[in-house]
Amino acid sequence: MRTSMTVALGETTIVVAVLMLTGLGLCYLGYRIRYLKDYHLIAGYRSEEVADADSLARLVGGGTIVIGLVTLLYGAGAIVLRAGDTYWLSYTVLVLVSAGYLSVQSRQYAAET
Repeated sequence: MRTSMTVALGETTIVVAVLMLTGLGLCYLGYRIRYLKDYHLIAGYRSEEVADADSLARLVGGGTIVIGLVTLLYGAGAIVLRAGDTYWLSYTVLVLVSAGYLSVQSRQYAAET
């Protein structure tokens, strides 16, 4: 018979593993965009519509690395802290605000048409 503690521990382990793998994946993609200049990894990237590709790569790659690190930290925090609704709401808001910031800031690198 499974107790609620066993179920919670199992679910937490899965959540932590998914967050850690996702965070590592995001950090890797951010590294490739920012440092290896893999522009094709930027969603919607078309070279003819970008005025400064290097600056765009620094912004998007750096932001992706930050979101990956936040994801890793929240995954580690889920082990230590009691991850309730407030915990996950703060993670969601942080990631959405970061993604929105990147979206708005990336517009400054659009070429004049």
